[in-house]
Amino acid sequence: MVSCASINNSSLIEYSGKLLIDQNGKEQFSFNIHVAINRNTSIIQIKKPLFGNVLKIIAAKDKDLTLIPSENGQSYAVPDYVNTNFKYWLDRCLLEKVYEADNPEDAFYFSCYREKNRTNFLIAYEEFELKGFIVSK
Repeated sequence: MVSCASINNSSLIEYSGKLLIDQNGKEQFSFNIHVAINRNTSIIQIKKPLFGNVLKIIAAKDKDLTLIPSENGQSYAVPDYVNTNFKYWLDRCLLEKVYEADNPEDAFYFSCYREKNRTNFLIAYEEFELKGFIVSK
């Protein structure tokens, strides 16, 4: 298990922001998001006020994604295409002004663009749409 505190902080870059999850345009859920980026490992923590951590995503270079749901959470299936490319996409999203990736075969779409210190993102997969923003700390 890895925590934000266990990453070498000399090259750590942190972001915080908001995430909105929309399922088929019917149900929407809002969360806080914290992203800690390191050269080899990135950690994304999705939180809900009063509930604490809902999901932790660990994206390590050249490794599969690790998803750690809260005690009462459900597990998530991650398509191979996403699993293989997530760390690269995350890095590109935060380093480039505009970034886009998709896989029509899996109906997956990922885009982001930066305005000053704010990065806006959109992830669409099957009936889910995740959109939000993060701001560097």
